[in-house]
Amino acid sequence: MLASYLAALKIAKTGRPFTDGDFVKEIMLDVAEVVCPSVSSVLESVPLSANTIHRRVNEMGTDLKEQLKDLISCSVNCSIALDESTDISDTAQLAVFIRLVDSDFNVTEELLDLIPLKNTTTGEDVFNAVDELLESMRVDLHKLCSAATDGAAAMLSEGQGFAGRLQRKIQAAGLPAIRIIHCILHQQQLCAKV
Repeated sequence: MLASYLAALKIAKTGRPFTDGDFVKEIMLDVAEVVCPSVSSVLESVPLSANTIHRRVNEMGTDLKEQLKDLISCSVNCSIALDESTDISDTAQLAVFIRLVDSDFNVTEELLDLIPLKNTTTGEDVFNAVDELLESMRVDLHKLCSAATDGAAAMLSEGQGFAGRLQRKIQAAGLPAIRIIHCILHQQQLCAKV
């Protein structure tokens, strides 16, 4: 079983299709026949079908998500960063990153989720997606100290934008306002290209 998980991890890390598990197994069996024929029967029992690889990758993803939830619950402070862009199929993708600081001042930065925004990308859509994500990942608003966004109106507008909606939710919970930071990475990247 461990061999199956190791193969699934390698396939996932390299971005290969899950069907490559069958190909990997075929290669392992061919090599074993030449190098060590007595191992062939053991290698034959390693499950590497596309369905098995898919299931293993999902299980590893679920485990990573649970580990991240544990890190979030142990953190003292956290901040989030949002970036919305459109993929090649013209679907808006909202990347949500989290930075955690624990009591020993260890800093952890992770991609919290990549959320497809199907129809519109208004401040309300972004806020609802992020709010649902923060609740599902059990992010305590008491620990949230800042949010970084780009300069889009849907993000920064105090009335209808993500930032304004987040501030209102935090203040409704009786918490002090958090810092909203305007990230300049997009501008920096455009300048670097020129």
